[in-house]
Amino acid sequence: MKDPSIKTINDLKGKKVVMASKGMAAGYVNQYILEKHGLWDKIKPQYMGYKPGATALADGLVDAVIVMITIPGPGKYSVVGAFTELLASKDVHLVHGGDEKTILAVGEEKNIEVIPVTLSGTFDGKPVPRGVTTFYQGVQWDVDETMDDEIVYEIVKILYENIDQIRATHPSMKVITRASLPNVSTAANFHKGAKKFYREVGLNVGFKGIQ
Repeated sequence: MKDPSIKTINDLKGKKVVMASKGMAAGYVNQYILEKHGLWDKIKPQYMGYKPGATALADGLVDAVIVMITIPGPGKYSVVGAFTELLASKDVHLVHGGDEKTILAVGEEKNIEVIPVTLSGTFDGKPVPRGVTTFYQGVQWDVDETMDDEIVYEIVKILYENIDQIRATHPSMKVITRASLPNVSTAANFHKGAKKFYREVGLNVGFKGIQ
């Protein structure tokens, strides 16, 4: 945000808010959160990619933009490349993104994994305002549990060995690394074939640092 009067999600009433490109999962989740707070019909949603959204906010064409945060570990936060310069600006600040109970309720109602995260410390070297809450949503590939173990093993191996090409396909994929591939909060749901591969390369399945 550039407007200092916008301090929480409730201050977005009547504002132009960049959601994300249409069709992106994060855009839908943020819409659900705004709906749950009774705000969706009170904002002016704008749909555009990361870089155009960052530029629009910097140029004063919109009031707020929902940024994509990477959470590589406890107390560590960063943003995708399009927002790096924007967040370095003294004119831009982070705001509270909704209360934890509401975010959890969205996950339960929509049957999606959405985990509240309260930021603290620094964000790309910039102090985080006290009480800024957002949510964690993992990027994942789903397979049927009946799929042959060796086929899943080979798929995961291909992903692991070709991670650089995958990262280059879209800005949102740049948050994925070989080490972070098995970082999920629902490790019990991992397919046996995937677990077998990660054990062989010395990676633990599951990631509790986001809590």
